[in-house]
Amino acid sequence: MTIETILLLLLSIPIGYLTYYIHQKGKNQANKEDVEALTSMVEDIKHSNAKELEELKQKYYVASEREKQYYEEERKVIIDYYIFFNKCISNIIDNLDGVIITHKDGLQLLWSNYLELNVFSQKIDLLVRDDDIVNLSGDLNSLYNDIYSLLKKGYKEAKENGKYDAEMYEDKLNPISKKLGDKMRGYKDVSKKYLSSPQL
Repeated sequence: MTIETILLLLLSIPIGYLTYYIHQKGKNQANKEDVEALTSMVEDIKHSNAKELEELKQKYYVASEREKQYYEEERKVIIDYYIFFNKCISNIIDNLDGVIITHKDGLQLLWSNYLELNVFSQKIDLLVRDDDIVNLSGDLNSLYNDIYSLLKKGYKEAKENGKYDAEMYEDKLNPISKKLGDKMRGYKDVSKKYLSSPQL
């Protein structure tokens, strides 16, 4: 081997190593840039997902609050209707001796109660999601109207004849009263069950 060959060999080793080193350094730099780009993409995705998740949480919270508010309004109208209906029936029962029927003011009270019951019933139609409660409130209003019509007829006859035949009207009221009692128990039972079930 000649000196030139040895020198060439000695020089080629560092040059080869230097070339290999530069090539690897370039690869590492490219990998580092790729990793940085991928890391940046992952961070962007995480940020975007976190933002979307926060928006979804906010929307869920708003929807949940609306549902709670709706349930409270629904609950209130169910209970208020029941209380008011009982008050209306009490007005009738307390005055079945003929006083309410022979006085126009008493009859007017029953009529205004009926009108208010219809307002309650319309609220129930709009707010309550349970069909049984909606149907029962309609049935109760219908029975109340039957009682009112019967008492109005009695008032008219009492006005024309000068007396009120309480016995005759009580016989007519008894079957209506029985239906009314059954419907009231049904309304109360269905409402209790509905209001005690989890709504959210």
